[in-house]
Amino acid sequence: MRFLQTYYSFSTDEDPMFDKAGFLSPEFHWITMAISCLLLKQHYGHVTLYCNSKAKKVVEELCIPYDQIVTIPNIMEGYSGYELWALPKLYTYSKQHEPFLHVDCDFLLYDSLPDSFWKADLFAQNIEYDDQLYNRKCIDRFIQVGGKIPNFADIELKNKIISVANAGVLGGNDVKFIQHYTEQAYGFIYNNNRILKLNHDGFINSVYEQLFFYCLAQKYNKTISYCTEGEKLSTLFDWMNLDMSCLKKHGYCHMLGNIKKRNDAQTFASRFLEKIDPALHHHIINTYIQHGGIPTSNYLNFMDTPYMHHYRTSNEILERSRRFKASKNYKIGKIMKERIYTEIKKLDNTCIQVEKQLENNKKEFFKKQYTCINSFWENERLYESNCQFILNPFISLTNISSETLMYITKNQKIENKMYKVITIPDAFRQTVYEVVARGTVETIIDYLLQEHTATASDIIDNVCALSQNKYGKEEHEANLRYVERIIYRMIENCILTISNI
Repeated sequence: MRFLQTYYSFSTDEDPMFDKAGFLSPEFHWITMAISCLLLKQHYGHVTLYCNSKAKKVVEELCIPYDQIVTIPNIMEGYSGYELWALPKLYTYSKQHEPFLHVDCDFLLYDSLPDSFWKADLFAQNIEYDDQLYNRKCIDRFIQVGGKIPNFADIELKNKIISVANAGVLGGNDVKFIQHYTEQAYGFIYNNNRILKLNHDGFINSVYEQLFFYCLAQKYNKTISYCTEGEKLSTLFDWMNLDMSCLKKHGYCHMLGNIKKRNDAQTFASRFLEKIDPALHHHIINTYIQHGGIPTSNYLNFMDTPYMHHYRTSNEILERSRRFKASKNYKIGKIMKERIYTEIKKLDNTCIQVEKQLENNKKEFFKKQYTCINSFWENERLYESNCQFILNPFISLTNISSETLMYITKNQKIENKMYKVITIPDAFRQTVYEVVARGTVETIIDYLLQEHTATASDIIDNVCALSQNKYGKEEHEANLRYVERIIYRMIENCILTISNI
């Protein structure tokens, strides 16, 4: 079995090191690609990358450890503006003459796939149920402007909501079938060249790569092994494990679509690469900086300079309370308006203080945050840990009324009570942000304000004991897991820390 990846740089920058490839930043792109490669090597030993020459230069300079790099022609020069970004993957599929698994560079395979997976004719990530109608609408638009879809897709196209095979991973034992599939996809592009040139619709990639694979497999009765089984898996991908915490990882994570734009996803990827290969992580970041790149996270554990910071002046922070005081909204009454103004100003002054503390103690804050988060990567269950937790001493809690919260959040469905706003310094991004403590988070904070320090099991048992529900064994375990995830989230968001750090 061959294990393959494809990276074709479409970058128009003079230096392809700055190719974002759809990610929030180039830094995030290269880190994710390195993780994907390393995990595949960990499970299967050997990974080959197919890429164009400009991509090869960067991959080699960054030392992403592919066992073999195959340089492919600049096949996309004739398709400028077509939005056919899946075409280089088709090229890689078409060049295979023995069983293979192709894995996208944004696909993180935490566990090796089971032995049963490899017995099918073909492989894919999952059946993608087009419940948001992305594929359906794309095909309808395409046909309306004169595009032609091959007849083998007719049966599936009769369904309002069609299914495709997600190609986060794609391959198979039946290489002859895959050759036929790629020929059909190439024929589709050739026969619709004029329409594709004018269409500029990126969703068409799902049609010729994912729909064709699925429909042809159905036509020829081919068996397909999926990483995730099921026929109603939403295109919202809310079923996929997107845990960005330091909890031990299982299954897989495909950083597709908007996940690539998330700050928490980038922070997680950076921490995870540093965990599994700190030398490679440091090399990628340092090389990126040497090329003139500006990181979107900070790495004060191995460099002195914070490249990313979001400090605001006192005037910028106080603008929120000044704007409210100057507003002409007298409907709420003079007394209520004065109360809201006082509470917003209190919040703003708290934010000023926390920002100054972060600026003056950035390295200390970073060290404690870094050490705490990195303490849990191998934990399967936080409940069984003897670690003592406290509220992060660097956060500040401010009580505000429901009216103030309603004004700040523009949310009209707020319970009439006092709320705690947590002002949090994040040393990784050198910024301060506010979070409203609600639900389980509020319960945990109240408990720690009273007890000062507690184990995860103490916290979880307290939260569960306060619940009005009577749980059976399965429901009780599910509730434990839920509170456990909340604690992990509070660790990641710098609200909780280990007491002896």
